[in-house]
Amino acid sequence: MSRTILRLAAWSGLVIGLAVVLSGTSGAGVLLPGTSRVQAQDTYALTVRNGSGSGDYAPGALVHIWANPTNHGDLFRWWAGDRAAVADIYAPHTVVRMPAADVLVRAELEDSAVWAPTTLMRDGVRIHVEVPGDGAATGGWVERVVGVVFLAHRGSGEAEEWFNGDRPEQRNLTRQLVHHGYAVVAIDSLNRSSNSWDTTWPADANDDLARVRGALEALTDEGILDAAWPRAAIGFSNGAGFAGLLAEAMDFDVAVLYGNGLPPALDGLMESPTLFVLGRQDTTGANERGQQSADALARRGIPTDVAWFEPQPLHPLRFWSILGTHPGHSREIYDDIASGGYLDAGGFLRESPRRSDWRTAIRAAHRDKEGAIYEQLQVAYADHTLSAEVFHTVTEFLDARMLRHTRGKPTQPARAPDLVSVKGGCCDGPEDWNGRVAIFADPDPAGSTFDRWVTADADAVRLDEPRARNTYVTLRASGSVSATWRFAAGWSPQTIALDGGAVHAHVPADPVGIVIALHGSGGSADGWVERQRSAEKRLLLDDAVARGYAVLVPESTDRQARQWDTTSPHPGNPDIAHVADAIARMRALPAVPDDLPAFALGMSNGGAFASILADALDLSAGAVYSAGGRRSVMRETDVPYFFAFGMRDSRVDTMQAVQNHETLLARGIATGLFTLRATPVYATRFAREPGIDNATSRQVHAAMVDSGVLSPSFVPWNWLSGAPKAWDWSAELPAQIQPLRSRVQEQLDVSWADHVFFADANVAVLDFFDAARGAGPVATPTGAPSPTATVVATAVATGTPVTPATPETPEVTPTIDAPDRASVYLPWARRE
Repeated sequence: MSRTILRLAAWSGLVIGLAVVLSGTSGAGVLLPGTSRVQAQDTYALTVRNGSGSGDYAPGALVHIWANPTNHGDLFRWWAGDRAAVADIYAPHTVVRMPAADVLVRAELEDSAVWAPTTLMRDGVRIHVEVPGDGAATGGWVERVVGVVFLAHRGSGEAEEWFNGDRPEQRNLTRQLVHHGYAVVAIDSLNRSSNSWDTTWPADANDDLARVRGALEALTDEGILDAAWPRAAIGFSNGAGFAGLLAEAMDFDVAVLYGNGLPPALDGLMESPTLFVLGRQDTTGANERGQQSADALARRGIPTDVAWFEPQPLHPLRFWSILGTHPGHSREIYDDIASGGYLDAGGFLRESPRRSDWRTAIRAAHRDKEGAIYEQLQVAYADHTLSAEVFHTVTEFLDARMLRHTRGKPTQPARAPDLVSVKGGCCDGPEDWNGRVAIFADPDPAGSTFDRWVTADADAVRLDEPRARNTYVTLRASGSVSATWRFAAGWSPQTIALDGGAVHAHVPADPVGIVIALHGSGGSADGWVERQRSAEKRLLLDDAVARGYAVLVPESTDRQARQWDTTSPHPGNPDIAHVADAIARMRALPAVPDDLPAFALGMSNGGAFASILADALDLSAGAVYSAGGRRSVMRETDVPYFFAFGMRDSRVDTMQAVQNHETLLARGIATGLFTLRATPVYATRFAREPGIDNATSRQVHAAMVDSGVLSPSFVPWNWLSGAPKAWDWSAELPAQIQPLRSRVQEQLDVSWADHVFFADANVAVLDFFDAARGAGPVATPTGAPSPTATVVATAVATGTPVTPATPETPEVTPTIDAPDRASVYLPWARRE
């Protein structure tokens, strides 16, 4: 059932403003600055059963949803219903992107009997232990124990917190571990004054390590634990540092560290694979230490990863997870926080609960729950805390290194895995850990451009974005997908000299706009147009030209550092003047209308420059890749901006891009966001690069698997063992492959989702530009190359033109009409 609100006529057909909305509110329209005409736009109902987030929202709105807390005899399993709209079906808090249709989702729960750990006294040490498998904790569904997890409490904490209701997040994590098939063990630290662990090295002088070793040996001697079971350590804060020490000292299979890094002495010693789980807005400085430790492990080839949990709006049932509260209590606590002015317009906490005086707003009836309330506020703010909402990410990491037995499927009969058959791309296979499959189209044949994925099994195979070369499918049953291409005229840029640098330009017939591509620090215009420099960047230009855009690729005036000036104001900024001159010269061409809209798009330093250039020149829109963008601009600009970054970007603070995106949303300025997720490295991945065919790509891939650069465990799901920028992975490759290093590096960085330009967002960004100029996705121009292409150089500037390469000869391929749907923009996509 649809409902009507007013929305801009100029933006009809594609929703660009991605509203972050709260439970029970309606999606708000995003007004295009300077436009007063409005027209009717439908909203659609989102119904969330067993959870929060229901309401009426406009198509394209991003809506936070939460499963109801599971305090007693049940556990969250997944989201059922219209799962294609759900960002992460395995996360109890996730995001729904509203389609132009009603959506019904339901939090599915698993029955898990109420349980309590056994408490034993051995040699004066109190040991808390719970072993699944006898039905007491798991309903009899765990056929075999997966492994043993030692739980190290926080500084100033105690072992009991992992099992009681005073710390709901820690207790829920423990319950999930047991339900998942892990035995859990916890003891108190020896120091009962500060209640902290000894994190000093070497191990033989650490009394806490000796006590844990003794407790585990006692449980093993008594037959409670099996010596053959693999072992892991999980800790939070001070306990995280100790968990790392324990894993190294006792040769554990894996460690998971919440809110901390390794003790510095272990950066060069740690051999256990380690996952670091960090809150995006941690105010203690733990994130820096965690990232440093992860980088140190990656450089040494130790499997590692960093998982982030992000800020989220506070919702009225947030505090229902606290034992002893009911929904009415939770709403009272929420009302106290909201009425006290601690939430912004989007429902997010204005500042860290560590620093605010929120306790003064809590009514007397709930002040005995302050510790648990504080924990929930910390989770919502993504500060220094433990979040059970990322449990599925933790178990993926644990399972990948500890799962040596076959676990039973709770409530599900045994069945063959769902399979997807991929034609024109990679990879055939069963569902991955998330019930989803990453698929990749083969490189574009000469004279054609990728059109979309098609399937005859829409009920069995759901595609995230049919028009993207790299996307995900969600399987409900076995099915197939096929990549299709359509005709695209070959093109080659004209090159001229302007202001001491090169400018590449191309104008197709009847251009619809100008895309201005800006290089990163130390880069050049050649990096965009020469495939051997960057296949990913050239692919963006190819897709832009295929949509009818002219392209303009200038260089910074500083040819020493090769950086754009992002500090000088306008007017007076030489780079802004330089680009303005290049745009004016292109618009002076007879084939280019004077009012042709222009769009700035840049990577890294070029992204930062794009954020000020688009505003300074009042361009139609800007796209900021792998950069945060200028905060002062976003507080005042009327220009729409799109932000794109890798989820593991190691060089910039990606949270700044999220904050700028939210600033624009709050001001009613159209904006979009795309997070590149990490993906497995498939055997023919490197064939996207010029000079690498499928056979050579497979050779590179096999060498990486053999050397441990790629995990061999889940073929074809071969994941990188660490950040490819962090160590010399190429040293492990055969000598004949060494000359291809830079091309291989680009694809590895994209697969790792690091600081790199990526073509995965092409559809989303070009859709954004299309909408900003008042059109939806446009049909690909066909026919011969534009006659203006050969005269661009002489018309754009007075410099000496460089003779262009011979245009490619196009080959006619089948044409399929472009689908009329928007891209999925997810600000907080999980690690895949």
